Amino acid sequence: MDEGCGCGRVLCAGEVNGRVRREASVHRHKGGERKIPPEVMGVSWVIETERSQNSIEQLIESGGGTKIGLFVVDSSTYRPVDQLANNIGQLNVLHHSNFPESTFSLAVTATNDPKQPPPKSISDRGFDLILSKLSGALQMDSSGKFDASGTEYSFKDFRVRVGTVTQGGSVKGVVVEIEYTPTWVANQASMMLSEFINMFFPEQTASKPEIITKPTSDLYTALDTLNQYQQIFNRLRKKA
Repeated sequence: MDEGCGCGRVLCAGEVNGRVRREASVHRHKGGERKIPPEVMGVSWVIETERSQNSIEQLIESGGGTKIGLFVVDSSTYRPVDQLANNIGQLNVLHHSNFPESTFSLAVTATNDPKQPPPKSISDRGFDLILSKLSGALQMDSSGKFDASGTEYSFKDFRVRVGTVTQGGSVKGVVVEIEYTPTWVANQASMMLSEFINMFFPEQTASKPEIITKPTSDLYTALDTLNQYQQIFNRLRKKA
């Protein structure tokens, strides 16, 4: 149950229909009202798989999944110009079709200090225009652009997105995003997501995202999902 909420439910009725993805809504409970930011979503586990997109779609449909639309995730890498390489780091800029008004930014730093994680942010799409005016400091690496696109399914309390990843027109792999929608608290979704993975992707059980394994009741946001996509893109970049 969400901290500070006395309603007795993980997510109040009416808040699991997807509107929290695109506009702010209000969570009503005994203690009053709590504003839900537009980037709050269910909790997702994103995996890379060796299976084909078509075979996974057939598996989901045979299990009872209903096709509800398409989805797209893209990632572009911005690198500092040579003169500033020692002063600023690389920036990954991502978009997710479930959040058409938002831009997600994940900075890359030279250190791997867990006490000082790399900066990350959510902004409106106007940030893309600002980036275009910073070409004197950051330049987009066109060879580093990734796109994941495919089909979105509704599967009871889950949303499943199955897509093929391309880089520069070349197919690099297949990703699956499994979103458990009835909660936005990361560790509350751990058991349900694990059961889904065990049922459909048992070979992926060891790849559980760190945020889902934390004992604390961290609020899950779309940044956590986009971070998982970026980690997969980074691995695919190294593949021949």
